[in-house]
Amino acid sequence: MINRKTTPDILSSLMEGERKSPQQKELGSVLSSSSDQKEKATFNLSKQVLKQLDACWMQIRQLRGEKVTKTRIVEQAIQEAIEEFNRKQQESRIYSRIDRAVLKNSTEKS
Repeated sequence: MINRKTTPDILSSLMEGERKSPQQKELGSVLSSSSDQKEKATFNLSKQVLKQLDACWMQIRQLRGEKVTKTRIVEQAIQEAIEEFNRKQQESRIYSRIDRAVLKNSTEKS
């Protein structure tokens, strides 16, 4: 008789979520909604911005003397831009720069 490896029981591990108690499900949803949770997002950035991000990243790492990720830099910059927009709306830097970019693009197409 040939000795075969046993097949892993994948279905049971997938179905395990259905067997959890309501308390376990609630705890799982609370933990997954934590602000520390990350979700991968993809955005297209200009080559110029990517070069500036790389330079900024290297400078921050050298100044702080510790590992700092590009994700941390980008997330902090976005949070600051959003906070300023929420406070100042049309007076915020991000709004005015987007407004100028839209105007520039519309005049270039004309």
